[in-house]
Amino acid sequence: MSNSQKGGKEKKANSKAISGSLKDVDQKRRQVFKPILDNPFTQSNLWPFVKPEVADNIIEHLLQILAPIGKYNKLLVELKQSTRSNSLKPSAPTYYDDVLVGFNSTVKALEDQASLYRRKKEPATKRQKTSSSSKYIKYVFVTKYDITPTIITSSFPTLTYTSSKSPENRVKLIQLPRGTMTKLSEVLGQTNCGIVALSNDISEAIPLYNLIESEIKDIDIPWLSGIFDEDFKIELQDLALKFLATSAPIIPKKNDQKAKKKTPAVPTEDTRDS
Repeated sequence: MSNSQKGGKEKKANSKAISGSLKDVDQKRRQVFKPILDNPFTQSNLWPFVKPEVADNIIEHLLQILAPIGKYNKLLVELKQSTRSNSLKPSAPTYYDDVLVGFNSTVKALEDQASLYRRKKEPATKRQKTSSSSKYIKYVFVTKYDITPTIITSSFPTLTYTSSKSPENRVKLIQLPRGTMTKLSEVLGQTNCGIVALSNDISEAIPLYNLIESEIKDIDIPWLSGIFDEDFKIELQDLALKFLATSAPIIPKKNDQKAKKKTPAVPTEDTRDS
């Protein structure tokens, strides 16, 4: 056989091997249709943007407000550990009750506030009397990038929006940069202080209020804008469900794989009696 004939046979054999392998790969996949739920309500960033230089100024003002509270908490701890029974209890800062620290207390206050301002069956005058006796939580600070998992902080945009008094007087949500939790924890003398909320009645915090109002935008949630109307009703819409045609690999079932492993070996022919 000549070299040219041998080369031709080798090429045909290689082409068959290649086509066979591609065919095998193609056979191991199947067409599937994946459902896609188009939900625009979760596809936008609701956290207001904070410039780095503005964030630094906010942190500086906030630490000054929290420092007296941290000092007061430290004195309380020392008093509890002291053996002197006649020790006088230190006086709390005048705005002690206007500051909330931690996830639970902040979320509880915002939920109560949202329930108060979103009541539709009560007369407006009755709601005003009730709200006048309670603190209005106006500024919420969250160390978003220091808190994990993210599901812990994911509800704050909606929660702060729904707990606002009116479109003109909304609760401000301020995300603080990474590393701020350590600073807040140190000044407060507590661990893992990543969420702080202030009412709008702290006279010492007026410069901080003015800075936030001028630099931080309000949260905008278009599909909830009607909650401030007395006659607001949620209109339900059909889900935008679509199907995407794609392919998926054919994976053998685990039971089949186990069955193959348990298949007994076929005895060889060389088992004759001696």
